Formats: sequence, structure tokens, C-alpha cells
Amino acid sequence: MRSQHLSTFVAVLALATLAACGGSGSNNTVQTPPPPPTVSVSVSPGSASLVSGGTQQFSATVSGSSNTAVTWSVAGGGSIDSNGLYTAPSLVSSQANVSVTATAQADTTKHAGAKVTLLALKSLVVTPRGPAISLTGTQQFKATGNLSDGSARDWTAKSTWSSSYTAAATIASSGLASGTGSAGVTTIKALSTDGSGVFATTALNVTTLNLSAANLKGQYAFSLTHAGIRGQGFEVGSFVADGNGKLTGWVDSNASIGGTPSTGLAVTGTYNAYPDGRGTMTLTTVQGSNTFNFVLSNDGPPSTRGKLTLSDNTGVDAGTLELVTSFPAGLNGPYALLLGGVDGTLLSGSQTYQNPEALAGQFNASAGVISTGFMDVNDNGSINAGAGATSALSFTASYTTPDSNGRGTMKVTPPLSISGTAWNFAYYVVSANKVLLIQTDQQAAPPTIPALAGTAELQSSSTFDNTAVSGNSYVFLAERSASMGLFGVAGQLAFGASNALAGEIDVNKLGVTVNAGLGSSTYGNVLSNGRGIITVSSPSTSFNSAVFYVISPNRMYVLETDTKANAGVAEGQTNTTTPLSGILSFELAQLATAGFDSSFSGQYVTTQPAGIADSNIGVNYVESAASSSMSTPGAAGAIDGSGRGEADIPLGQFGPLSAGVNAGFYLVSPTKMVVFGLQSTLSSYQAPDGVVEKQ
Repeated sequence: MRSQHLSTFVAVLALATLAACGGSGSNNTVQTPPPPPTVSVSVSPGSASLVSGGTQQFSATVSGSSNTAVTWSVAGGGSIDSNGLYTAPSLVSSQANVSVTATAQADTTKHAGAKVTLLALKSLVVTPRGPAISLTGTQQFKATGNLSDGSARDWTAKSTWSSSYTAAATIASSGLASGTGSAGVTTIKALSTDGSGVFATTALNVTTLNLSAANLKGQYAFSLTHAGIRGQGFEVGSFVADGNGKLTGWVDSNASIGGTPSTGLAVTGTYNAYPDGRGTMTLTTVQGSNTFNFVLSNDGPPSTRGKLTLSDNTGVDAGTLELVTSFPAGLNGPYALLLGGVDGTLLSGSQTYQNPEALAGQFNASAGVISTGFMDVNDNGSINAGAGATSALSFTASYTTPDSNGRGTMKVTPPLSISGTAWNFAYYVVSANKVLLIQTDQQAAPPTIPALAGTAELQSSSTFDNTAVSGNSYVFLAERSASMGLFGVAGQLAFGASNALAGEIDVNKLGVTVNAGLGSSTYGNVLSNGRGIITVSSPSTSFNSAVFYVISPNRMYVLETDTKANAGVAEGQTNTTTPLSGILSFELAQLATAGFDSSFSGQYVTTQPAGIADSNIGVNYVESAASSSMSTPGAAGAIDGSGRGEADIPLGQFGPLSAGVNAGFYLVSPTKMVVFGLQSTLSSYQAPDGVVEKQ
């Protein structure tokens, strides 16, 4: 009885349980709980580039867990803290990659990473390059670091700054230099604080002068000779400077074979001038922009002249600028002419460099016509098409009146047999007494058409004879192609009575300068148009003969008439004993030497221990512009009776020239001398030459 009741109770309990579970028998399904969420990690940013000692804050995001903490780690260099702040090594000597990892603490199998590129400092650049300040002025410098990935960053705060000559200027840790009240040139140095030893320098000139942009005001005519991978080229033009840093103008250019002449291109530009008269100028045409260093004369405002050198990596240029003083209605009267350049024929074995050509002559201009002109031509040693220098060749020409920019054109029937092809020129007025010329023809062969540039100057008389030169001494610098920076020969020409010629010369022979006296040389009677012939009695120097054209009793053009196409200007010599003193400016150049071209301009003060040089050095067509302090040239020998002396001219820290250039000079006046290299220091066939003068 009790057993029957128990069985009934169990059955009822089972049915109740099935009913509560919503089913009965084999149709019932048992449910399982859902799986826990998956943990994931992400890192931001995903990549970064850092320099030595640099930091980068990383952040990690954890999902799938209420525990969002991560553990940070790094592989490859540097360190990272628990908050994700990564710090690069204090010195990165070469570029490297670093991995940063964030690992989830909720699930250590889950992690994410970021890539850090460690950039090495390759070099520094200090700007501005070679500025100047007044005695108590200031100049803010900036250091820029060039990195291993090709990028650049501000390195001013990462540099230790120093001044080599604190008597002239000191410099703060911020890069701000301050004059201390004394004149002089100091080297400003920025040394990277990362321990790499990388540094950069530039020069700072603390000066007593007080020039400014207002000194470059008015209209200026300029000319430039170019050397670079394309060979030799020329630019002549004119611009108007507003005295406040802006200019507008026009320019014509002519280049080597393969280049296309540009005529009458509009020019815009900007410039700045430092108190010492040095400055920078950017000229822009539709073809691009170029930056130049300049040095102005201290005879303004406005300054009447200046020296120009290219300061970017498109080649090496040297040239001059002159204040335009008047616009004549047109060329009128007798002019002496000097042209030089390249003849359109490649040098033997060369793909870019051409035979040099130089020309000197005389013409009478009137009413747009040159009915009869005379010209001597030295085309790579061929004198007057093989006829020699006994007499000049004749030519005719026509010309236009200059426009409002001072630009005119001239069409010349050349004095050589070139299939009747005319030579076309543009000219720019400097004054009623002088114009600058540039040939605007496309070079071609055959027939060969040259690329020439030069000057024409009004002669002081329509009739000359020996009295124009007898009793006068002249200093001349004749350069290959009559172009700046191609040193050929320099010296003194002393014209005596009875056609006697004395003096002294220095001739560049394959990079070595040979000095010799002229002995008992002679000159031929001066013709009424100012032409004369020089016969040299010291042929061992290879300077055997020349012609000259008198501009005035104090000035003439000289053209060598032997195997070398050298030509230039000779000026009346008024000083043979006294070295130049005071504040001097200079421009020296060495052009068209198959990639070893160079130019230097700057200033030095004879009473100070150092000067400042702006340079452009091209070695195998790679130009490197810089400004550096330079030792004041030291005398190496006494000045002789011809006004000739020698000096060591260390031009600063410029690679092959760092040891200085052994130079000779001839005094011209108390304010000017010509300078030339005694031998080449760049294993080339040229040596730097140019002018030093009172600023």
C-alpha cells in the first residue's frame, strides 16, 4: 500500500517537471550559454619617423574586455614607458627601423604594433649664409638638419652655437648673434647636440659700413659669363631696383651648341643688402629663378657698380652691374669694341666645350648705320681668318634706337666669310659712353655661328696718333674669350718714345703662370682710329703679339694675336708702389675648366685679421655655394717697378682651395689692382683671376 503511493508520487513529480520545462519526452532541447567576447588591440599612430632623442606618444585601444590595460614593449632601439611614450636613442648614427608593441593584459596572446623609423642626421646648413651686421646689430641664425630619408628639419634648438671671434660678435643658445662693438669677421658654428659631431658654419661680418637696400636703387645694366655642364654661356640685361628689395627688367642670354638664345625676357626679382654692401639677389624669368651674391660699391646711394656671382647649383657665373646714368637717343660717334665667347665649333674630343674666340675693333655710328667698322678676330689662334694682324678686317652694321628699357638691337655683317650670315646682337645702354652687347643668334654648324658678348665704349677722340699712348703705362688683364674668369695674361705695358714698349707680363701656360719682362718690345704707330700693334720680344712666355684699340689716353682694349684667344681691358697705371689699404671688395673667378669652375666675391679690411668670401665651387659639375671667413691676404714679396707683387689669398674653407691661392697682382691705382693665380690648385688649365678694389 505504501509502495503504491510512493510510485504514484514519483510519476506526478516527473510530469510536473516536464511541464515546467515546456516540453515532454524526446522533444526537449537543452540550451548552452554564449561564448565570452574576443579581446583585440589597436595602436595609434601606426608609424612615426624620429630623430635622435625624439619622442612619440602612442595610444592603445583594447576591445572585448573591461580590462583595457596594455603592456608596452620595443624592439630595435630606444625605450617606451608604461604610458606609451616612446623615446628614440640619444644618437642615431644610421637609419633604422624600430617596432613598438602593445600587449593586452586581459589576454596576453593579443597585441598590436607600430613602426618607428629612426632618421640619422647627415648634414647641417646654417642660414642666412654669410650675412653682415652693424657694430651693435643682431642676426638670427637657423640650423637645418638634412636627414637620411632626404627630409629636412629645423635643428636650431638641437644645436650648440658658437662664435670664433667674440671680439666682434657673440651668439646665444637660440642662434641670435649680437655685435659687440668691434668690427671683424667671425665664424658662426652650429654643432648638433646629439653627439654625432655633425656641424655647419658660416661667416658673419661685423662692419663699420652702413649700406642697405637703398644703395641698389635705379636702373642697372648687368652682364654675366656662365660655365657649367652645358659649356660657356652669357647673359646681358638691365633692371630697375626700387631701393626696397624689388626689381623688374629684361635680359638676353646665349648658350652653347644645343641651347636656345632667349631675347628680351621679362625679369622680376627680389634682393636684400647687408650693411657691408654685400647681399643676395634672385632673378626670375619664365625659364626659372637664379640666386646671386653681390658686392656694391660704397659710393652712394645709389651705388654706381657692383660684382655678381651665382650662388645656386645651376653652374658658376661671374659678372658685373653698372648704374645706368643716361639714355642717348642712339649710338653716335666713334666707338671701340671688345667681344668674346665661343665660335660654335667643339673643341677636339669635347661634347660641350667650344673653341674660344675674341674680337676687338672700332666703328663710327650715326643715324642707325655703321658704314665702316674695323675688327681683329682671334678664332682659337686663327688671326683674321688667317690673314694675320697686319691689318684689320672691315664690317658694316645697322642698329635700332634703344627702347625705354635701354635695349636696342644691332645687325652686323661679320668680317669673316660665313656664307653671308649676319650676326644679330642686343645691346643695353650703360651711359652715353658705353653699351653692353650680346649675340642673339642660334648657334649652328655649318656654317658656324659664334656666341659672343662684350662692350662698346665711346672713344675720346675721332683721331688718334702715338701721342695718345706715348709716355703712359697701362695694366691689362686679358682673359680667354675676353670673358671674366678665364685667365690668359696680365701685366704692365709701358709705351715709350720711338715706338719702344717695356713692361712685364704673367702668362698662364696650362695652369702654371710664367713671369717675364717685355725687354725691348715695340709697338706700331697708332692709326687714326686708335688701332696699334704690339710685338713682344720674349716669346718664351707664348705671348708674342697683340693689337690694341685706344678708347682714351687712360684706357684701351687689347687682343692677343698669337695662338691664344685672350683679350681684355688695359687701364692707365697711376700707382706702382703703394699696396691697397682700407675696406676692399674683390671678385675672382675660374670658369670653363671642365667642371672645376669656381667664383669668389667678398670683402676684406686690411687692418683686420679676416675677411668674408662668398663662393661657388663646381667640381665635376656639382656646385657648392658657401660663405666663409678668410684670412686677410698676406704679402709674399716686394712690389717691383712695374707695380707687380705677390700675395697669399686664402679664400676660406672651400675644399681644394682651402690652402689658399698663390696669387700675383699688378697695381693699377691707389684704389684698384688686378689679381691672377700663379698656378692652378684644382689640377686644371686655368687659375682664378679678377679685380680687387677700394669699396
